[in-house]
Amino acid sequence: EAMNLNQALKLAETESRTFVGRPEAKCPADKTGLLILVYRKDTKEAIAQADVSVSGGGKAGRTDANGIAHENKPCAPGEYDVAVTALPDQGKLYAKPYPKTHQGVPAGSCPVCSLPVDPRKYWVKVRVVDKDSGKDIAESEVKIKLPAGWKSDRGDAEATQSTKDEGTGADKKKIAHFKDITPGSAAADKCKIEFIEVEGVLEFVEIAAG
Repeated sequence: EAMNLNQALKLAETESRTFVGRPEAKCPADKTGLLILVYRKDTKEAIAQADVSVSGGGKAGRTDANGIAHENKPCAPGEYDVAVTALPDQGKLYAKPYPKTHQGVPAGSCPVCSLPVDPRKYWVKVRVVDKDSGKDIAESEVKIKLPAGWKSDRGDAEATQSTKDEGTGADKKKIAHFKDITPGSAAADKCKIEFIEVEGVLEFVEIAAG
């Protein structure tokens, strides 16, 4: 189970306090450090194996299982630009551009720099037609159930949309368009819908995601 933000932040803050207060430190620079915490913005899950960069004399690093990068402990007091540069999701879970921020690190301190990553937004289109004639139904509702962990734009595991005209002329179709679907802890190349329910004698014919 993924570490949540509050748990990860508590661990990082405890590590920060322990580091700054370590008795063997002989000068302020030895007690100066920077921890970086990366987490998913919507679910507040800490993200492991995220690559981060630190400009201004800092070190690049990678988050551990708790979503924390420890490489800049110690570091010189100063101003740093911190950014997420890569995530272990192959472009399926998280949206780009990845976040970046500016972080000041005073002497004798060890701040925790938290970087929230937005989830990637998926969309699904469904066209429904009459089984006998192959023509679009004038008006209908489409209900979808998303895979485990996926959420609709309202935060639900199910969503319902009415079909609307899309396109013009001979290309005009009746489409139910589901927008802003967010993936769960795992994401395939395409959003797989568990089942489709529609009203009337209809046939599910089209799906797309990206």
